[in-house]
This record gives sequence, structure tokens and C-alpha cells, in this order.
Amino acid sequence: MPRTSRPPWVIAVSFRSMRSSQLPKGGEPRTPPQQRPLLTIDEAATDLNVPARWVADAVRQHKVRCTRIGKHIRFRVEHLDELVAAGEQPVTSDLIPIQRNRTRSKL
Repeated sequence: MPRTSRPPWVIAVSFRSMRSSQLPKGGEPRTPPQQRPLLTIDEAATDLNVPARWVADAVRQHKVRCTRIGKHIRFRVEHLDELVAAGEQPVTSDLIPIQRNRTRSKL
């Protein structure tokens, strides 16, 4: 197999190095869906309104999907949306009757 001058992981295009005619319309480079920013544990905890320790424990117990980059743990917004959707409770229309005039037990 012929070898190129650069390894494939080095061949990357930066929007800064592109000419204005090569930029997507609107002048701003668009972020593809796969390259949305990844959230840290602290950012995910803030987004979920829970302590960071709870998020770290959920990762250890495999209760939440995450992406591991070396020793670092990152989350996509979709991962957190799945966690929230899994915890949603269905609404029931059955009303629990309130019992009144209950007598106390005589122990």
C-alpha cells in the first residue's frame, strides 16, 4: 500500500485555514451533529441539577451512557436526554381514595 506524506489522523481541515469562498454559506462554519461539544461531569451535573458525585456514581454503575477519552469521562446531550427519558414516570388517572375517620390502633 503506498504511503502518503502524512498519516491519516494528521490530515485535518481547519475552518480558519479555509478561504472565505470555501466556507459554508453564512460565513460561519457549521458544527456537524457528530462534533457537538462534549460535557464534563460537572457540566452534566449542572444540566441535570444533581450533584457531580451522583453523576460520577451513575457512570461507575453504568446507569448513564458516556464517552471515555482516556481517563476522562464526557457526555453528549443525547446521553443526558436518554437518562431523563428513562426516569420519566407515567401519569396515572387512578385516584387513591383518602380514608377519613380512621381510628387509631390501641396498642
